[in-house]
Amino acid sequence: MITADTEVHTNDIFLRKAIYIAHRGKCFYSGRDVSLDDMHIDHIKPRKLGGGNNINNYVLCCQELNLSKSASFSVDFSDVVTAFNKLVYVDNVVELYNEFKFNNLHFKDYIEINEYCKKHKIIHKIRFIQRAKYKLKVIRQPVLNQTRNKMYFKVDELDIIKKYYIDKYGVA
Repeated sequence: MITADTEVHTNDIFLRKAIYIAHRGKCFYSGRDVSLDDMHIDHIKPRKLGGGNNINNYVLCCQELNLSKSASFSVDFSDVVTAFNKLVYVDNVVELYNEFKFNNLHFKDYIEINEYCKKHKIIHKIRFIQRAKYKLKVIRQPVLNQTRNKMYFKVDELDIIKKYYIDKYGVA
């Protein structure tokens, strides 16, 4: 079980989903709708200035504001944001994260696309992945020190794409 002070990196898919749900898909600063794929997790107090990689220091942010904010920092503003975040969001994010992480409830029907291709011996892997990305909703999980994200799809939807290729080409 994690707490609000446990170190959790912003690329953790369970953290991303928990923050997204807790914030109801809205940017903390502007209130704009943000998609799960386009969301940024903002460090209230920047890492450069001693801010931690933990839920107490994270809020959902739209890309535009997070990139323009950079490492600008005001102690007074940060104190107010941190207090509000703790009152409204932090406990909910911790609860959701623990539920997703330890019960694996949210992703039980999902599989990483490369694992699916390997498991089902997909011959035309590149074409298969391109079609899946075009036709299906993907959940992306950034991976540390890699330029590409892992992509998760619902297994039953990938089965439909596989059937399409078998019907059309005789193989997937």
